[in-house]
Amino acid sequence: MSDAILVLNAGSSSIKFSLFLERGESLELLLGGQLEGLYTAPRFKAKNAAGAVLGDKQWGDQALGHDGSLAFLADFLREQLGEHRLAAVGHRVVHGGLNYAAPVRLTAEIVKDLEQFIPLAPLHQPHNLTPIRLLLANRPELPQVACFDTAFHRAQPAVAQAFALPSAITERGVRRYGFHGLSYEYIASVLAEYDPRAAQGRTVVLHLGNGASMCAVHAGKSVSSTMGFTAVDGLPMGTRCGSLDPGVVLYLMDELKMDTRAIEKLLYQQSGLLGVSGVSSDMRTLLESTEPKAKFAVELFVYRIGRELGSLAAALGGLDALVFTGGIGEHAVPIRERICQSAAWLGVELDPLANAAGGPRISTAASRIPVWVIPTNEELMIARHTRHILDNANQEHRIMNIEPPRPLFKGKKVLVVGIANQHSIAYGCAKAFRELDADLIITYLNEKSKQYVEPLAKELGAPLFLPLDVSQPGELEAVFEEIRTKFGRLDVLVHSIAFAPKADLQGGLLNCSAAGFAQAMDISCHSFIRMAKLAAPLMIEGGSMFAMSYLGANEVAPNYNVMGPVKAALEASCRYLAYELGPQGIRVHPISPGPLKTRAASGLKDFDLLLNEAAQRAPLGELVDIMDVGFTCAFLATPYARRLTGGTIYVDGGVHIMA
Repeated sequence: MSDAILVLNAGSSSIKFSLFLERGESLELLLGGQLEGLYTAPRFKAKNAAGAVLGDKQWGDQALGHDGSLAFLADFLREQLGEHRLAAVGHRVVHGGLNYAAPVRLTAEIVKDLEQFIPLAPLHQPHNLTPIRLLLANRPELPQVACFDTAFHRAQPAVAQAFALPSAITERGVRRYGFHGLSYEYIASVLAEYDPRAAQGRTVVLHLGNGASMCAVHAGKSVSSTMGFTAVDGLPMGTRCGSLDPGVVLYLMDELKMDTRAIEKLLYQQSGLLGVSGVSSDMRTLLESTEPKAKFAVELFVYRIGRELGSLAAALGGLDALVFTGGIGEHAVPIRERICQSAAWLGVELDPLANAAGGPRISTAASRIPVWVIPTNEELMIARHTRHILDNANQEHRIMNIEPPRPLFKGKKVLVVGIANQHSIAYGCAKAFRELDADLIITYLNEKSKQYVEPLAKELGAPLFLPLDVSQPGELEAVFEEIRTKFGRLDVLVHSIAFAPKADLQGGLLNCSAAGFAQAMDISCHSFIRMAKLAAPLMIEGGSMFAMSYLGANEVAPNYNVMGPVKAALEASCRYLAYELGPQGIRVHPISPGPLKTRAASGLKDFDLLLNEAAQRAPLGELVDIMDVGFTCAFLATPYARRLTGGTIYVDGGVHIMA
């Protein structure tokens, strides 16, 4: 008996399905098919992996809807499974927004959260969620996993995701997301089998079908894509318009008096190849047509692809390969030919015979840029992700009964911000993670501090040592871009920086200046929020974030002054970040160490007196040191603490419990 994974891709009037069996470390396709015309004239067809028909049924004008179709499919799959067990269902979900940068196990709460993206993908999102709700209601014990078409593109640099709009708008999530990510992720995962050099280099992948887009990929990571905020952007598609001057929408509203629903229908369902040709949205029909408008629609499609190819090659800083995939990309020989001809300036030289044969390589041996045709397999990608989520869940169930791998953090990437010297809390954190074999990224404030921090970074074997002054524009983004380029991921973030002007820190809260308060809040609190925003897309398998606070955030600590409300804001920010990032498997911890003799603390008035008082109050009779803080953070970053997030963790020998 084997476990099976069902993959569903639900649309407005169809459900595509694939069933995979686990065979050791691999997944084997058992069958696939689709139900279409769910609300008009339903038809069902399924084939096994060899192409033999397993089922073919029509219902005439008897509408089944999604409910009836899933009920029929469940009965059919039950017969086909035989002795095998259905272990989970994986779903394609088009839009994951900012909070879902990786596949996630579904709950009713997550489904409700995903509903907010329906306006951004009206042709897909509501229908993707329909079978999920039905299965949650009827088979609540069956694990379901959502795999997002936007997730692959979260690795893009911030500038590639940005619109030139005010931050009040962009901070609400208005940005370029990109789509077809599951297809691009699959191509990136198999490209080395075709072209090892391209897999490590700069490739443009053309996913061309009824929905069409292009993606610039560097060493397996998305760099830029043609789709943006919604799946209507970029190339002209079957019925979608692609990129459009926003002024056209204003014109439609003001001059033609069209409302938003009419414009939505125009842009999503009545434009693209169908709108331009007036004949069809199907490329096969257009290629066979003698209508001038049909020919022009094809010409426009090819022209826009050629123009976008130049743009994406520029984003990559050059080009090492082209890959065609998707229904049109894999099967439309004339379209590939015209696109390659338009790309001759890049050094593309098409082999007509190889192109007619369908590849996989369709460029000549002399072509400076190799061109490939690689069939995509989004269903297999979803099945792989679903299995990975299941494996992690099973590992978590077993974790209390097994010896964990040693060392715990081998291969993990840990960014530590705030080391000033060997007495810094940040240094204790870095040293603890390094003793558990993590790879460290360490920052230094300026050239003066570099002379103290650099020997420590070398001692800890940090492969990245970078300048970072969070008050300077662009430095924070540069650090995370360097991490993305070198590692492509981040597992742990430690934020241990705090600052207030000395006069404001020592003068009492009533005497704190507005400028000093704002500066303390920006450097000590808001910089962590900015870091979290940049770090989250790199935490592709979840992760942990730590921010150093102090008891003065919740109680009045004499002479702590302005830092008290600032640290209170930091702890509150951690709670909200834990809520927002939890669906990505990212845990956020405010850490409240007891009094420690650090350079930052030395600015507090009568700090030595605070230390003595704290030592007397501590139930354990002694204060903690920087390594206590470091190993606490390390523990919280392990699977042993996988259910902890958001709450303040006190590392103070029990001082905080004393009246």
